[in-house]
Amino acid sequence: MRLRHIVPALCSGIALACGFADLFSSQQVGNVVLTYAGPTTVNVSDRAPFAVSATIDGTVIASPRVAVSSSDPSILTFSADGDTLIAVSKGFDTLTIKLVGSIYTDSFPTLRQQVRVNP
Repeated sequence: MRLRHIVPALCSGIALACGFADLFSSQQVGNVVLTYAGPTTVNVSDRAPFAVSATIDGTVIASPRVAVSSSDPSILTFSADGDTLIAVSKGFDTLTIKLVGSIYTDSFPTLRQQVRVNP
């Protein structure tokens, strides 16, 4: 009867001593830098391609997955592919660019980029 209680405790102790807990601990992500490569000033009805690059601890991420949104879609919107800005009306708008990845569970690395639309 005592053996039934001792064996699980002993196995748990061995698993922890072997670093089993490290296997399930959350990974630490290094310094993430997002860089907007696109126009900061456009004219109404312009269509301008843009890109976003990402580095983690200085290592460039090839084709990073990003989610881009406009604070005011009546000023700036995006093409169906999401890689081209479309200037709709005059004003200032802020693009919110977030790096998308399963490793980020609580908060996503985010960049806010101002874009001006001239008449």
